[in-house]
Amino acid sequence: MKNKIKLINRGLLILGLFWIQATYAQHQFGAKLGLGISKTDPHFVNSDYSRFQVKYKPSAYLGLYYNYELNEHFYVGADLNFSQIEGRIDAQYYGGKYELDGEVFYTWENTANSISNYHLSYLTLPVYLGVKFKSFDMALGCQTGLMLRGAYSSMTSYFDEEVWTESNKSSDDIGFDLLDFGANIGLGYQLTEKWKIQANYYQGINDLLPTDLIVIGELNPWRNNQFTLGFSYQFF
Repeated sequence: MKNKIKLINRGLLILGLFWIQATYAQHQFGAKLGLGISKTDPHFVNSDYSRFQVKYKPSAYLGLYYNYELNEHFYVGADLNFSQIEGRIDAQYYGGKYELDGEVFYTWENTANSISNYHLSYLTLPVYLGVKFKSFDMALGCQTGLMLRGAYSSMTSYFDEEVWTESNKSSDDIGFDLLDFGANIGLGYQLTEKWKIQANYYQGINDLLPTDLIVIGELNPWRNNQFTLGFSYQFF
């Protein structure tokens, strides 16, 4: 009998805690906008024959967010964003051979250069756990992105028969995986009851190259990277 009473008391206590939690919890819904920089990094390795520079380009996101306050200091949330990832890779290639009077000569001079620009549009779903302290908050979580569009353009110049020649190429089918997944961290400061300023950093984890396209074992993974600074507005 005493054991049953203890079980009933524990059950009532748990229900009471849930009731208190539900009473205190607040639902927050709003919109957010951020501008920043991004890159698509193939992690190429420099060698005597080639040099690579991965450069940041302007980036942005626009979306909606929902937060559920667990208590005074902790909350969980999720966003639904349109995110634009831009990137650029510059490459220089060295070495070549030429024939003179029937004899073959090798050179280590610059023989080709390329500039490649990447344009990736995603529908992203960040999910996170946040902690608040006075007007500041920090959120940690993960993000999944569905590629809506992937395009690239490149300009290549190469040395051919003592003349530099240029060629251009572009495509709306970049050949990357449709899904992108990674880690997300955000820092925020509450300006007013409705407005907040936020800084976010995203680091892709998965390889953007489909498995069936990787034909060379030494290829390193391609990953997205984005840093943004923006504002959010709470509707209610």
